[in-house]
Amino acid sequence: MLTPNTMNLRMPAATTSRRTGGLHTVAPPPRPPPASAITCTRAKGTVMEPHIGGLMYDGSINEPWCGGTNLVKKAVPTHLGQHRPFKYGSSKALMEEIRKGTVDKMGTNKEGHDCNFPLWMDMQEDALIKLGLDTMFLMPNSNWTEEECIFSNYELKWVHYKGWVEQLKAGVIKGNSLMGPIQLPVCGYDLQNLEWSGAFILASLTDQFHLEILQTCGINASGPEIMCTIVRKKMNVMRTIQRDYTNKLRKLHISQVSGEHVPTLNNKIKECCTVICRLENAPKDLSIIVLMCFLNATVQIFAQEIHRLYIQLETDVIQMTWLDVLEKTDTYYSLFSSFWTPTAIKPISTNDGFANLTKAQCTMVNKLITKIKAGGTITNGTLTQGKISCWDCGKNDVKKGHPGCATPGTNKFRPMQKPKATTAAPAVNTAMTTTNTRPVRVTPACANGHMHVNAQMHAHMHR
Repeated sequence: MLTPNTMNLRMPAATTSRRTGGLHTVAPPPRPPPASAITCTRAKGTVMEPHIGGLMYDGSINEPWCGGTNLVKKAVPTHLGQHRPFKYGSSKALMEEIRKGTVDKMGTNKEGHDCNFPLWMDMQEDALIKLGLDTMFLMPNSNWTEEECIFSNYELKWVHYKGWVEQLKAGVIKGNSLMGPIQLPVCGYDLQNLEWSGAFILASLTDQFHLEILQTCGINASGPEIMCTIVRKKMNVMRTIQRDYTNKLRKLHISQVSGEHVPTLNNKIKECCTVICRLENAPKDLSIIVLMCFLNATVQIFAQEIHRLYIQLETDVIQMTWLDVLEKTDTYYSLFSSFWTPTAIKPISTNDGFANLTKAQCTMVNKLITKIKAGGTITNGTLTQGKISCWDCGKNDVKKGHPGCATPGTNKFRPMQKPKATTAAPAVNTAMTTTNTRPVRVTPACANGHMHVNAQMHAHMHR
């Protein structure tokens, strides 16, 4: 029995293998394995390490996991579905998850299904990554420096994928080694993932489309073959979607975004361009179409940079991609953020919006007029509603002359008002008055005899 185990465990070409219950078990190699970044101890028997993935020691046995790119090997899994457990219950739960597929099912063109094809492809890619089935769709070039994937390039056909799938079944030939091309041993998990990826994709189709794909590919087709067949059948629909997204992109403009927020507009542009570029016949001047979305911005210094960039692209359109344009706009937005308009301001671009604003202002003014007429006053721009009370008895919420007034006609509680401006009163004859006027006692005889004398003269007569 071998005690140390490594992730880079290579099997000799003459070693036979046996699949039992979905797991690949082989005899230990006759020589010690090479050094590796991660080592773990084998408790009993030998567990074959996947071609892409590794082994995780769970305390009793090395549990394999799959998934990831063929170019750089990851140290640990990133998703729970990438594990390939030995326990029956855990393996059954994983198979049930694969057989369910995605929630949104893709139908045939005749069914008129509402599921958006680019969105469905994105959901497929995300689910395959989380289940550790994405390695089957990542096809490396001859030098193993780059990978191609049908989820990012819809022009890939089954003739391109066929050689890669045959390598996965017979042994992957790695071509970037110093010793030349090396054929790796057949990995049982690659064979398993080819089958499981096809089952997951078929489970994400409607019953009618599922039957149509099976009639075309056969029941033993791999995941890449099934996906290539679906894309080929959807190609006419994709070209229509590409035209629709191109027209949608041409209608986007920075003035339509609240506060002319550049990152928000960039996200909308990226969504459109991602779908457009999945087919080879994307517009050659796509970078100019993207840049036109930012022309005539309100911020002058930003608009000047966009115009300068636009002139450069008109001269040579291939010097910059649409991703480079979005990167430039993000940079300009960060540099000129202090000149930017508030993000809460949304420009009024239609007559209906102006009419609604005018109507709202008129309604507000009419309400103010009504309150002022009801007795309110405006102090420092604030409306204060006036109070109603009786001027005679002071009772609130009633007017003067109300029934049951205790002191009618007295005006004791009348509010103070600013006196009206009057003309100057005539000068008083100071000779007839004095500050030392003594009190005058008016007798009945005096009152009867002096009826024709005014008050000032009467006081002077009794001095």
